Amino acid sequence: MNTNNTTTTTNDINLSQQMSGDMDDALSMHLNVRPVHEDLLRLSEELVTELNPKRLTPLQTKKALESMNMVIANLYLCYQHWKLLGSVYGHIPWLSYSRNKNKYLIASRYKASDITYRTVIEKTVTPLIQAGLLYEVPGFFNSATGSGRQGRLGFEGFRLMSTFEDVFVSSQLRKQPAVELLPDSEVLILKNHEGDLVDYADTPATIAQRSFIVEANTFLTSQSITLNGQQLAPLRMRRIYNQNSWKLGGRLYEHAWQNLPKIVRAQLQSNGSEMIERDYSGLHMNMAYAMVTGAVCPSYPYDYTAYGLDLALFKPLMKVATLIVYNCDNVNKAMRAINMKIRELPAELRKQVSGKKVLKMIQEKHQAISNLFCSGFGLALQYADSQLTSSILGQCMRDGVVALPVHDSYIVPVEHDDYIKGLMGDVFMQKYRCEIGVE
Repeated sequence: MNTNNTTTTTNDINLSQQMSGDMDDALSMHLNVRPVHEDLLRLSEELVTELNPKRLTPLQTKKALESMNMVIANLYLCYQHWKLLGSVYGHIPWLSYSRNKNKYLIASRYKASDITYRTVIEKTVTPLIQAGLLYEVPGFFNSATGSGRQGRLGFEGFRLMSTFEDVFVSSQLRKQPAVELLPDSEVLILKNHEGDLVDYADTPATIAQRSFIVEANTFLTSQSITLNGQQLAPLRMRRIYNQNSWKLGGRLYEHAWQNLPKIVRAQLQSNGSEMIERDYSGLHMNMAYAMVTGAVCPSYPYDYTAYGLDLALFKPLMKVATLIVYNCDNVNKAMRAINMKIRELPAELRKQVSGKKVLKMIQEKHQAISNLFCSGFGLALQYADSQLTSSILGQCMRDGVVALPVHDSYIVPVEHDDYIKGLMGDVFMQKYRCEIGVE
């Protein structure tokens, strides 16, 4: 393992510039992930010794190592993610983390270790920043729109990079993951209105859901999923519910393939077979229509050419704006959030729209379901699409078909293309008694 802490090449010097990409492009810190590769474990031990010059008691050493192992494992996952993407991706993803102490007051159900705010932030992250091994971009919260972003951590210097490269090559040769989740980590997650993890009492329904997720994870991890010839190392899917409700959210999350750009997901292979991704057409809008009217939207939900907007140019904005309208709980927040997205458009497109205008277009085009807008209905729609996903994955497992879910789309081997399109249509029909397009 190379532990040289000096900068020796032009590529190394430009490393920070390469990583200065979109702040929204980040992997979330997972408190229950740990390294299993000996070089990562050795790196953690060295850093704990170097960053704590005073002799630690055995208990202090144990806590320091546990926290350092967690941070190093998460940083390695960022590096691994970047390596798997190849040249398509320009920078190593940021690691998203919180300096909110409440985020570390985790219910025992989710906490398989002694991780605390003090051990993570004060005793690990801050010393790594001070040592020049990491750098951070502070988070923020916009009370006007209700939007914000957690802090971001990026790599700094050669030492972590060289170690992570050695580990990546080694783990690919061994065909073994370099990091893993702690045993028995909870896969059925409940969060409150603030996004904090909360405990809950098990019921037959939660036990059944957990068993299904474990079964799905066991099935998928038994398959060979590769990208650019490199083995993908999933950490297991988790199902996350929101606002203390088993009827809000409920989507399955997995970092390995869901965080890949769609253009890169097209390069995935399963057991040596090329894969293809199929997506429901305008799912949330069509589900909302089906719930209210008994039929899907009579036209493509995001086509606003009748309002003078070119579909090819404005489809991304209108899709995002529609999600905003569903998720915001009042009109003013929705307009402000849409305006923030409009500011990201090229100047010639920004002139054609405004938050107020976009909101009015959405409400006029979709009058049949306008009572659902600006009501926070988005999480209910996520629950609805998560139910579709559960049905689809269950059938795929019974039929022995590998299917990687990306919320409301599914990646399957190309030989199962007709199978997945038919299954998606059948499941939607069974639930809503109407047909929907699959793209």
